Amino acid sequence: MNIHSCFENEIQIVAASGRIDSENAMEFEAKVRAAIEETAAGVVLDLADTQYMASAGLRAILLVAKELETRKVQFALCSVSKEVLNVLKIAGFLRLMDAIPTREEAVARLAQA
Repeated sequence: MNIHSCFENEIQIVAASGRIDSENAMEFEAKVRAAIEETAAGVVLDLADTQYMASAGLRAILLVAKELETRKVQFALCSVSKEVLNVLKIAGFLRLMDAIPTREEAVARLAQA
C-alpha cells in the first residue's frame, strides 16, 4: 500500500494504491491524516489503484471523512475500482460520501463547493 498526495486547483488529492486490509489499515489512516493535516479546501481520495479494501480500510476512510466534516472540509472519493466500489456499496458508504467517476470531475465538483 502506497499513499501519494498532490494539489489540483487548491483541492488536495490523496491517491492510495495496493491493498488496504487489516494489516495496514492503521498505517493507511495515519498516512492519509498526515497528508491532509493542514488542508483547508477539499480532499479527494483517489482509489483508482486500490485493488482491495477490507472493513478495516472502510473504517479508516470513515474516520478521515468524519474528521474532515468536523473541520468543514469537503470530501469525496474518486476513480474507485470496480472491486472496491462493490465493497463501498454493500457497506452503505455511498449514502455517506460521494464516489465520483474521475479525478477531474471530483476536483471540479469540490472546487465549486
